[in-house]
Amino acid sequence: MSTLIPGVAGEFSVSATTLEGTTGLPTDVKEYAGTTLVRETATVYGSWNGSSCAALGSYINDRPCDIKITNGAGAVQAETRNTYDAKGNPVTISKWTGSSWLNRYFPDYRP
Repeated sequence: MSTLIPGVAGEFSVSATTLEGTTGLPTDVKEYAGTTLVRETATVYGSWNGSSCAALGSYINDRPCDIKITNGAGAVQAETRNTYDAKGNPVTISKWTGSSWLNRYFPDYRP
């Protein structure tokens, strides 16, 4: 899959998107400026359990658990980890600030 995305300093060509086998959701998107990798976004689905992503259940497989953005050299630029309850509702969203995690809690989520 290849798509042109307008960028600040021109256009990035998204030339490599990896999709998860059963859901078709993107797990890895690599963005290039010409042939140079400038950014990669890796997404794992499930719920963050404190050390890794775990499955939510048989029918909930589309919740992003860990989203990590790296630059072309592989250095982490941003990361978000999400925790969900058994019904797939958000409980915690944690964002990496570069030196610590900033957490947002949803203790009273009711659809």
